Amino acid sequence: MRENGVNKIEVHVAGICFYKNKVLVVRRSSAKRLYPSLWECGGGQVNTSENFEEAVKRRIKEELGIIINPIKVLGIYQIPTPKLEQKKIPGIKFVCEIKSFVNGKTPRISEEHSEFKFLSKEQIESSTLEFIPGVKEEIKQAFLEIDKTKLKAGIIHSKDIKEQIFPNKKVKDVLNEKDFPVSMAIVKKIGDDQKIGFDPTNVIYLVLEGKSTSFINGKKYKIEKGDFIISPKGTKYKNLGGVTLLAICYPKFDRTKRVYVK
Repeated sequence: MRENGVNKIEVHVAGICFYKNKVLVVRRSSAKRLYPSLWECGGGQVNTSENFEEAVKRRIKEELGIIINPIKVLGIYQIPTPKLEQKKIPGIKFVCEIKSFVNGKTPRISEEHSEFKFLSKEQIESSTLEFIPGVKEEIKQAFLEIDKTKLKAGIIHSKDIKEQIFPNKKVKDVLNEKDFPVSMAIVKKIGDDQKIGFDPTNVIYLVLEGKSTSFINGKKYKIEKGDFIISPKGTKYKNLGGVTLLAICYPKFDRTKRVYVK
């Protein structure tokens, strides 16, 4: 049984949402009781029937017409409400990625807000927008957290991968993330790339056989069986022949969109 006399309080969630390396910020309506016309990132009250992740997904969708994926908890916050019976409203803030827009290509502004902007890290630093106190600093921290989730171009050599031994198996954890919608292909390099190229997707190559050389963003790497080539979206590369690769692409690779640069 639940305890008798439990205090009923209002609890909030907020989402700092990113899309194509920019953060979404929204201006609160001038009719708002708290912080009218100030800039924020969106969020609101948790219902009794949902957990924090469910709440932030629902609130952002209702307010802004966007579908998000909460990546991690950024931290806790509180809203001072000295004129109300509940003097502080506690909340949890998430770093989120925008998966899609309900109306196609842009957020949808409701009566909660008056306008929106997508801002880069540099634009946030120089911004003169008037944010709710503390929000600008939280956005800066969220940019740091997003940077941690991005793949860095380079090579993972097989000799550098640590092995963990369990009672019935040996595991070499190269990447251990949530499931991704990926595509995979075995690529046998029978000749050298004639041009520098880059793909519109994130690619991880595992060298299955052979030895060769790979140029990544102008840097030369020697590669051999067991090595991993990390190639985030837009990485400039040129691969020489003599190796067989397992290519793992996220999102799924579209061969019609391969791009070459001079």
